[in-house]
Amino acid sequence: MKRVWVLTLVVLALSLAVCAQPQTANLTGTWRVTGPQPSKPTTMILVDTAHVVSGTFTADSGEGCIVTGQSAGTVDDGTVSLHVMCERWGMHMTGNLELDGSEVQGIHHIFRVMYGPNEQPIGKFKMVKIVCWLPEGCSK
Repeated sequence: MKRVWVLTLVVLALSLAVCAQPQTANLTGTWRVTGPQPSKPTTMILVDTAHVVSGTFTADSGEGCIVTGQSAGTVDDGTVSLHVMCERWGMHMTGNLELDGSEVQGIHHIFRVMYGPNEQPIGKFKMVKIVCWLPEGCSK
């Protein structure tokens, strides 16, 4: 009986040690982006490889813009920095990833490519990860 209790305590201790490891942050997936700019919800498709982020952002106009950036090493840190580059304008986004990895909130700045780096703070943004459980995929 004593061995069963000792074995149970060892298994419990090992389980807690595994759970205590920091969860790795990863932005890979499709995100719905809202905020003052873009004026309507848009999508961002990201790939996060070793915390280097790349992807595409669909602007209000339908233009596909290039996304680059970096994510934090763990969800506990949660820092996200993204740069969106379109033909005539760009956007810097900095925010924090929620603990469950499903949402990023932060502040973004817009700049016009033709007029130089005169960034203007626009306000807050929110990114929500779109999760699809359908085997045939989700259309939006």
